[in-house]
Amino acid sequence: MVSTIRTRLNVVGYSMSDDQLTNNDAHATSQAVEGNSNTPPPGSSGKGPLIKWLVAGFVLVPLLGLLGHRIWTVVEAQTDAEHRSSLGSGSDTADGSQTRNGFDVTTALIPRERIFAGGPPRDGIPALKNPQYVALSEANYLDDDEEVIGIEIAGDARAYPLRLMDDHEAVNDTVGKTPVAVTYCPLCRSAAVFDRRVDGETIEFGISGLLYNSNVLLFDRHESKPESLWSQMMGESVTVSESPRQLTMLPVELTTWGDWKSRFPQGRVLITENKDQREGPYDRYYESLFTIAFPISKRNGRLPPKEPVLGVRTANASRAYPLLVFENLQEPTDFQQTIDGLQLTLRYDPQSRSLRITQHDDGVEWMYCYWFAWYVFNQDTEIHNPASTDGGNDNSPADG
Repeated sequence: MVSTIRTRLNVVGYSMSDDQLTNNDAHATSQAVEGNSNTPPPGSSGKGPLIKWLVAGFVLVPLLGLLGHRIWTVVEAQTDAEHRSSLGSGSDTADGSQTRNGFDVTTALIPRERIFAGGPPRDGIPALKNPQYVALSEANYLDDDEEVIGIEIAGDARAYPLRLMDDHEAVNDTVGKTPVAVTYCPLCRSAAVFDRRVDGETIEFGISGLLYNSNVLLFDRHESKPESLWSQMMGESVTVSESPRQLTMLPVELTTWGDWKSRFPQGRVLITENKDQREGPYDRYYESLFTIAFPISKRNGRLPPKEPVLGVRTANASRAYPLLVFENLQEPTDFQQTIDGLQLTLRYDPQSRSLRITQHDDGVEWMYCYWFAWYVFNQDTEIHNPASTDGGNDNSPADG
């Protein structure tokens, strides 16, 4: 499984070795300061040079940040071109249709040229359809600070460790008698849960091996009719049908194992054959500040690209809640928010460094992801302003 996932991380110019990930983040800064020395000359107190360096720092740091952003934009554009060159226009069939990983994308509802093969083939990353669970007391393979996706429906509470979700990305499950798809894309660190019932049909999802804006494309498994691709971030189908088929998003939280089990002592947790595997294939990718593994159509510099956000959507609005906004809070804090005329209550827990929605009006849905992923799929989004942590609604457009 790890080798299959590493195939994703090494396709077309994205060799994700430790050195390359480190260099991606440090390149601009290291190039700018290489060869300089802060060592004062012999006999000097060093105060004069120190003051000069402090003054220079106020000027250089913003410039270096801008330089780093410009360099990365160029690098990303070049790599995007390399991807397009290697993938071409896809595979043409006799009837003029186009395929990716065996899926017909001829009538895709998203730009066909931006559907990339991520490395693994169809089902190369195996979604789970008969998940196994253990009671909390048996989950000795988890540390309290490990992150888990948590859901609770009709008193049935379950946790899905991200370390295990790395290997599967989707779990077809039934929780509280509701058929659900628990989904996770490591490249976007996006966690979302959906009702698997669409138009009277209960769907089983698989992993296509394809990506759109560096986000996983799921597929609905069928034997008697064409299989559609589905965007996790969009929560809808993107091929086969003339218009998108929508998935209903369900409440979810992303927190630590220690926090979740303290609030759901009767819950259960996912277990797989890789439960004891500690080193994950995406560890270095997670640690890298700027690396985005596959091309995206648009970026926004208001937040660091890999800043974790809780993304909230309604029918007419969207808002990102960056975790960094809440890091000054020392105690668990609740606060009220209004979006598109709808109410929700958020709670931040500094011990688990987690943000969750505890109450919400109908029509409010949410997921967790990196900022770059939230923005590229919600370009009209607001960003929650730090001033609103006291209960206000001082928010600003991301492109404002």
